Amino acid sequence: MEIHPDSGSRRRRRLTIPALLLVAALPYLNALGNGFVYDDHQQILTNPYLRNSHYLGAIFTTSVWSFLGGAAGVTNYYRPLMMFGYFLCFQLFGADALVFHLVSLSMHLAVVLLVCAVTTRLFGDRDIALLTALIFALHPVHSESVDWIAAVTDIELALFFLAGFWFYLRIPRLSGFRPSRQWVGAQCGLLACLALAMLSKELALTLPLLCTIFEHLYRDDRAETTLLEKSARYTPAWLLIPVYLMVRIHFLGEFAPAHVVRPGVSQEAAVLDAGALLFQYVGTMLWPARLCAYYVFPASWTVLLPEVLGGILVVLLGAALFAYLWRRARLVSFGLVWFVITLLPVLNVRLMPIAAFAERYVYLPSVGFCWMLAWAALQLWRLGDARGRAWRLGLASTAAALAVMAVVHTVIRNRDWHDDVRFYRSTLAVSPDAYVMHTDLGKVYWETGRRQLAEQEWRAAAAIQPEDPIVLSNMGVLLTAEHRYDEAVADLKHALQNTPNDSGAYVDLGIAYDQMGRPDDAEREFQTAIRLSPLSIFAHNQLGQLYFDKERFAEADAQFQASLALGPNVGAWFGLGLSRWRQGDAARAERDFKNAEAIDARDSRVHFMLALLYGADHRYPEAFSEYQKGFEIDPDNQTALDAFHKLQEEASNAGSAGPGAGAAHVGP
Repeated sequence: MEIHPDSGSRRRRRLTIPALLLVAALPYLNALGNGFVYDDHQQILTNPYLRNSHYLGAIFTTSVWSFLGGAAGVTNYYRPLMMFGYFLCFQLFGADALVFHLVSLSMHLAVVLLVCAVTTRLFGDRDIALLTALIFALHPVHSESVDWIAAVTDIELALFFLAGFWFYLRIPRLSGFRPSRQWVGAQCGLLACLALAMLSKELALTLPLLCTIFEHLYRDDRAETTLLEKSARYTPAWLLIPVYLMVRIHFLGEFAPAHVVRPGVSQEAAVLDAGALLFQYVGTMLWPARLCAYYVFPASWTVLLPEVLGGILVVLLGAALFAYLWRRARLVSFGLVWFVITLLPVLNVRLMPIAAFAERYVYLPSVGFCWMLAWAALQLWRLGDARGRAWRLGLASTAAALAVMAVVHTVIRNRDWHDDVRFYRSTLAVSPDAYVMHTDLGKVYWETGRRQLAEQEWRAAAAIQPEDPIVLSNMGVLLTAEHRYDEAVADLKHALQNTPNDSGAYVDLGIAYDQMGRPDDAEREFQTAIRLSPLSIFAHNQLGQLYFDKERFAEADAQFQASLALGPNVGAWFGLGLSRWRQGDAARAERDFKNAEAIDARDSRVHFMLALLYGADHRYPEAFSEYQKGFEIDPDNQTALDAFHKLQEEASNAGSAGPGAGAAHVGP
């Protein structure tokens, strides 16, 4: 068999892509078993936009949180591509966390390939391209973007941003006034990718700037091309920006976030804060040891004085590095330009949320960092020609050790996103002053019946930020449960003074009034909540329950039906079943309870209510079966125990104690 001299080289090139994908995927395989955490619940599980194509228009014409309504929906974060992707996944596969995680990982792998392709096109060096892609694939700082479903927007941005820059690099010189087919095709590719990137995240607006800088300072043919030829390559991209801005402002009213999170930060303080943020980002890229999903950023820059000084040092060293690279390897200095330009928008503390620093924000900027690091590593490797085999052996061993450490660190960190409790606890272990994490962990505990743990978390949040509206609302819920109604109402009203459009606080206030025996006041608060957040399932269910208690069954049914129109949920089916049973329609009530059971078979209320319904109809075997299911979930429910023993006695007197006796043995 004849073997050509270059056949081995071609074979290695064919194996490069599969090997790169395998290496990039391996650190994240254990993340595929993770569930929905944090924002995923609202953005996916309870988002009515994903359940009905009727809302497709709203996905592209409203902000990312608009479906919440009220104060929670007042934001100008425009992420239509993320929401549309969620819609497709939900419609095709339902609320399957595995599918959403697979999509995130697949997109990350596509970004890794694009990093390799763009680097090859940029440097014309396969070694730098492969090493850059490997560094990008293995860097633990990217774990948040891949692990957290809601962070997919940063992966989408990087995917289309890199693809757009790749098309830009392929745009040839403009020959006269008759552009070639390749020129038109590459321009169309650039504009399409830029449009998709802008629909992913605002950071896409930096792409035309990077193209302009590259065209005038780095492009190989910059000395031969005229100003007209240069501008023809990037001007169409600039012209797309005002189109995007007009569309965004038309639909959202303005470009910047509707509420300024840090109104007390001056321009001077914002500059100093930017230095502190820059220091943190560079430090995290260089040594990603203690990664965290929620970093507390102090309100005053004086607290950050060491980081501010570090930021000044980073700027000085960065300027020196740029000057060195400009003389020694000009193209590599573009990596520093890329890193700075794509990071600049998230350094403005005045327009950032409370958690001003986040690992996911460095996903796209890190491409430039990886270019520089790969070049430096190859320079060290090539020194081996002069320093011998021991030098290269030491470098290879160090690189292998760092790669293993990175993989292990990523695999361990992936588990932080497994479920809500683990996510919040792991975050608080690194950032104990993150009061938002305390409030959300308390909510998880509250909804799962662990009231004492919920109280601990909510009181911890109150100790850190007592005037926060969400903290006040949670304390109102806690005080309501303790029957300290006057204090609960005071806290909830205080919360509404700070955020008068908070529909959730109105619901909580309505619940407090209802338990105080003031149903009219409760009705008013529930109606206000629905007016502010017409897509709130919780608000509709609470008002429906109130109408049921007041025996206004037609109005109760209407609210439960409105709730179900927004998405199947146990509360609405359960309430509808109760209402129809009270109205004498046991058959439809049974179907409603069965629908509730199909959604959540672990809800003991549904089993106990079905048991009562079957018992009232003398369907004893079915009744005892439902009691058995209910007691497996909630064995200490005294009300259900009393009803069970009463039914057992009734069945015995009726001569049907056989099944009942069997059920009694499996019950408590």
